[in-house]
Amino acid sequence: MGFMKIVPVAALLVILTSAAALGHGSGMDLAQEARELTEKAQSDLTQWETLNSQVRDFTKKGDYDSATATAEKALDSAKQSDYLGSLGAVGASLCNLAGCFYNQARYSRAEQLFQSALALYEKKFGPDAPAVAAILNNLGSTHERQGHLEQAESFYERALAIDEKVLGKDNPNVAVALKNLAGTYRSNHRDRDAAKLEQRAAAIEALKR
Repeated sequence: MGFMKIVPVAALLVILTSAAALGHGSGMDLAQEARELTEKAQSDLTQWETLNSQVRDFTKKGDYDSATATAEKALDSAKQSDYLGSLGAVGASLCNLAGCFYNQARYSRAEQLFQSALALYEKKFGPDAPAVAAILNNLGSTHERQGHLEQAESFYERALAIDEKVLGKDNPNVAVALKNLAGTYRSNHRDRDAAKLEQRAAAIEALKR
């Protein structure tokens, strides 16, 4: 599992099931780590990963009821496992369940779960962890969907600051954060400010070509 992918559209969500999202470096293989521990840890991790895979599959099919029910099972699995709890999988599971409610336009419930995940990740990994930035982006999107543009802008600004500090100003995730923030500026008729951010994002994306 590699570094978590941040979806480059504010309206879409990050699924936090990667090594980096759980507070590990991008090269960490969680399955290998589990093999070095106990059979119970291996079983817990396999079950949790399987459930998260099913959540993604149901979401792709638009079967949000099944995705939500399965995400709830994944959260229960993470809560009941000492091993998964030590990895931060409870926070990731909260985010995935929040994403299910987001997809059903149940934004208040999604926001509650994202906030719970944010508190867990800030306590466990610190306020500047990349996973914290991902959750902040999701909170920004949730508020943006509800028309709470000032709150969305605040979350996006903090996510951008974290990504620039931790990942560097030319990282692709920074381009995503810039475009998210630019979107709120556009909605608030700050077109000149938005254009500056969009130009920065385009320059970063050009580096990948």
